[in-house]
Amino acid sequence: MPQPFSAKLGFVLKALSMSRGQLAAELNVDKSIVGRWVTGAVQPSVYNLSRLTAWMAGRVGGFNSLDWERDLDSLAGRLGVEPQPMVGASTSALGGGLLLPLLDEVRAMTAKRGGAYEGFFRSTRPYAQAPGRFLHDTMMIRKDESGLLRLDMATNGVSVKGWVLLLHNHLFVVGAELTSGSFAFGIFNGVNTVQAGVLDGLILNSSLDAGLTPTAVAAVVERV
Repeated sequence: MPQPFSAKLGFVLKALSMSRGQLAAELNVDKSIVGRWVTGAVQPSVYNLSRLTAWMAGRVGGFNSLDWERDLDSLAGRLGVEPQPMVGASTSALGGGLLLPLLDEVRAMTAKRGGAYEGFFRSTRPYAQAPGRFLHDTMMIRKDESGLLRLDMATNGVSVKGWVLLLHNHLFVVGAELTSGSFAFGIFNGVNTVQAGVLDGLILNSSLDAGLTPTAVAAVVERV
């Protein structure tokens, strides 16, 4: 499977010991834009890709746009660092990048039961910053070419993109909250029906306060 640009850029940053914020400052772009490139939410424009290539050429002699077409092992050699570890039988790559145990089992379960969870949903959960009030998220779950369920969720300008991993009749959600630049997680009970109508579980994320306070809340997700 071709490796996505996001995985290559993430590897480059790690190899050069550079943060997303540092790269954003180097290119004079907002940190959230670099975050979206690394998470795969968006691809760099032709203009920004040329700027990235020029930035790389200043650190790796002779680097050019064709080097972005290399796989991770070849790219590692180009940078003069150790190649990425091979993906073994018990460990696979999430989204072409992050190595995660049990992912083969997740893909097998998704192939069998993933269709029950594809569609559009609306969540209801307590609003941590306003006790007594509730938030509603709009979300889309769909299977992509990786064989996993992809999650896109939004509410009041806050966007979360990630994955829904099926295992042991549970849905494990791993997502990136792009507005504040943090992660969000969830675990929901699965269903045995042909199509999931209502799901219940827990969400763990960072509140949008000054300290990004960790918050866990119960949530109900309904198909719309």
